[in-house]
Amino acid sequence: VLEERYPGRSAFSGMGLSLSQPAAMRFGASQAWNADVIAQPASDFVAGRDYGRLVYARTATLLETLRRVYVDDLMRAIARYAREQRFQHPTPDDLLAAVRREVGDEAADALRSGLFERGWIDYEVVGVSGEKRGRVVVGRRGNVTLPVEVRLVFAEGDPRVVRWDGQGSRHEIAF
Repeated sequence: VLEERYPGRSAFSGMGLSLSQPAAMRFGASQAWNADVIAQPASDFVAGRDYGRLVYARTATLLETLRRVYVDDLMRAIARYAREQRFQHPTPDDLLAAVRREVGDEAADALRSGLFERGWIDYEVVGVSGEKRGRVVVGRRGNVTLPVEVRLVFAEGDPRVVRWDGQGSRHEIAF
């Protein structure tokens, strides 16, 4: 919300450095990324800092990641959730239901894994071979499966964007 309201503003600015709000959330999430599950009662968290890092920073990072993958669909799901749960006592399952209806099973399953199962997202370039003709191998290391766009940038010619559904542990792209 802050990034939408104040685009490009800094969560921190000092000593000639600035840090965007999404980057600040990613940093906080990285400090406790696998410490515990997010969706649990506040009293079950071992430490207050884990509560803050997981419930606020990791949840924000997870939702921002899903927004980047599903763009308008996730925003529509959040709007639906807010309308339907207004003046209610919503649960994580209410959010998952809204995401499932508006975005689909893939997004809802990824969100469920991130909230309830310490799910994490990590893709990597495994290898590149060849120059004018060759292949790029990308891999999924995390246990959350999401589609990913791989952008190939060549010394000559236009970049090429290839969408991989994220299924399996590796995907090969010929060029």
